[in-house]
Amino acid sequence: MPFDRLISSVFTGRVYLERFKPLVVQAGSTACPEALGWVTVFDYCGRQEIKSLLSEARFCITHGGVGSIIGALEAGCKVAVMPRLKAYREHNDDHQVEIAELFEDAGLVVYWRESMGVHEVLERLEAFEPNLYRSEFESLRNSIAEDIERFCGRKLFV
Repeated sequence: MPFDRLISSVFTGRVYLERFKPLVVQAGSTACPEALGWVTVFDYCGRQEIKSLLSEARFCITHGGVGSIIGALEAGCKVAVMPRLKAYREHNDDHQVEIAELFEDAGLVVYWRESMGVHEVLERLEAFEPNLYRSEFESLRNSIAEDIERFCGRKLFV
């Protein structure tokens, strides 16, 4: 789904973004304004390329998808999240608001609220000291494996 609100907010504030150049934008199906010389715009790329781009980035501005947020956090980026909203037909419900709030409450992201301009988001990102993101997946996987092994009565996983 296009996310015109995010792209237009970023490009409207390009004067504030210039000091962070170069800027890389994965626009997906969203049309972008004419790019500047220091802005690279592409539709989509693979997971490895995104990981590489994020590893070089100072910050990431993204929608409220969990995978996008976690990918940026794992790469060590400061992250701003602008949730897709049902009111603008960007999504079928407002679950991304809940996701942004949860990550913000955990001290992991800056939640880009509708009342904020890109300049305010950038100021908050610069001053922001996020908590360290730690995935609980490994401990969850180990717990599930232990449960299965107890159920089967023998060691199944090494």
